Amino acid sequence: MKFLPCVVMVCLGLVFSTLTAHAQPAGFEITALDRYVAALDDHYKYDVTSIIEGDGYTSYIIDMISQKWLTEKEVDLQKISAEKAVEFEKKEIANVIRERVVVDKTVAIEEEKINEVREVSEADRAKQVKILDAEAIAE
Repeated sequence: MKFLPCVVMVCLGLVFSTLTAHAQPAGFEITALDRYVAALDDHYKYDVTSIIEGDGYTSYIIDMISQKWLTEKEVDLQKISAEKAVEFEKKEIANVIRERVVVDKTVAIEEEKINEVREVSEADRAKQVKILDAEAIAE
């Protein structure tokens, strides 16, 4: 009974390979995904980690590796790429903030100039009023 998992896995593999290679529905082509899944994989392996005997059944706990998806270098490259994207976004946000600060400073300077013009205008009006009052008293 120990060879049962091997037989089952081999049978499943043969059935899947046969289905992907020969049983394509009419009008459908084999895709890159079909070829990838059906390709032999040197990383495929499994280990029976435990066998549980029960009343009328036997359970096999299997640790299975079906494919090697990405190398550590590819994972690191994806992580680096994601970190670069985050850094780029942070720089863009910092640039926007810098631009807003420049605009805010410009607005503050312009408001000060407007206030100065108002004060000078009010002082001129007050001066003109005093001159007119003095002329009226002098007459």
